[in-house]
Amino acid sequence: LEPGFTLAGVSSFPSINVSEREAEQNYYGILALQGTIGSSVDYQLAAFSRYYTLNFNPDPIGDLIYNGDASRIFHSGLINGLQEDTSYHLNPAHTLRAGLYVSGETIELDNHALTFPTTGGIQSSSSPITIVDDSNSIAWVLGLYIQDEWRPLPHLTINAGARWDWVSAGVTQNQVSPRVGFEYAVLPQTVLHGGYARYLKLPPFESIALTTVQKFANTTNAAATSSGNDKVSAERDDYFDFGFRQGLLAGLNLGIDGFFKFGHNQLDLAQFASSQVTAPLNYRKSRGWGSSYAVLQAQNITAGQFLADDPAEVAYIARHWITLDDSQLFTGSAGVAYQLWGFLITTDAIWGSGYRRGFANSGELPPILQFNAGVVRSFKIPHFDEIEGRATMINLFDHSYQIRNGTGIGVFSPQYGPRRAVYGGIKVPLAPLLGRGASP
Repeated sequence: LEPGFTLAGVSSFPSINVSEREAEQNYYGILALQGTIGSSVDYQLAAFSRYYTLNFNPDPIGDLIYNGDASRIFHSGLINGLQEDTSYHLNPAHTLRAGLYVSGETIELDNHALTFPTTGGIQSSSSPITIVDDSNSIAWVLGLYIQDEWRPLPHLTINAGARWDWVSAGVTQNQVSPRVGFEYAVLPQTVLHGGYARYLKLPPFESIALTTVQKFANTTNAAATSSGNDKVSAERDDYFDFGFRQGLLAGLNLGIDGFFKFGHNQLDLAQFASSQVTAPLNYRKSRGWGSSYAVLQAQNITAGQFLADDPAEVAYIARHWITLDDSQLFTGSAGVAYQLWGFLITTDAIWGSGYRRGFANSGELPPILQFNAGVVRSFKIPHFDEIEGRATMINLFDHSYQIRNGTGIGVFSPQYGPRRAVYGGIKVPLAPLLGRGASP
């Protein structure tokens, strides 16, 4: 790459020498109690905790020369919560279900950035300045649902219910979400299904505040759009679905499914200027449909306009439907597994027609293709059940493909599919160690 900025004391720094480091860690624990009361009631109660961190360490020279920004970023969060589900077999025709979810999450966002001052959008000094942007917040989530599985006829099942969700994270919202679905066996090998559901989709709680945008004004990391709404809301969607499944031969089924959705406050993720910080934005409305293909479009950014970083793009989106950047028109997958000499050998492939690029996501990247392979073998060890060993190779042929090319709405860095990588794992049953005999 050609340098975009001048750093005092550095006359040459090839872009191939840029070295950044990112470490993500997740620690989680779940304690669950499952049981029955008589023959009619099943229940599960689970307490969970999760702690996560993200550390991004920039190349303080290379990132300044090529991006105009070198941000040292630390994100962390601690979430604790409870989830409970109960089902009650009222009679052969009705099974009632109900449950709840509640959680609280503390979030810390620290960004210590080096960037250059500007005058009239032009770098005015080769000596970087430091901008500190730290924040913390608490997010609360509560959800309740009730549902009835009803069998009015031997070949007809209807599920109907409602869910209520409440969230307080930047903004406080709640929604009642009805849902109903059916499955009807018209013939022994022909099954129709359909349904409607309303959803409240929560945004990632790591949002960018307008105070952050304003701190970077008159620097080489300034957002082109520095005003707007920073209160990102939950997405509200209405989904409709209909399809059928046809049995053709023993073990062979053909299924076709179609959906349509329309939404309000559509969520999408974008980068904040040239930093590695990503945050959600809202579109006022969205629509999607598909069957063997899928289309997802949105219009008019109403929160997080500064993440789009192009006033002309924001103005265009306010009046036109655009395709979201993580939408592919066609996707496909295939796989096969084969037993050979006690080994289970697997291979699979994924294909996509390509993600979006360019002004207002109007273009399309080349198709993606990736092959994977794996091998599984079970071993008999005294005093244990069978121990299973597994090795998997991702991107078998090390094929290079782009998911994003650094253009599009809120996209400033290219992203690629994974390089060839080998993963290994061992599954050990714990029942013998606990003195409970062999596991099923």
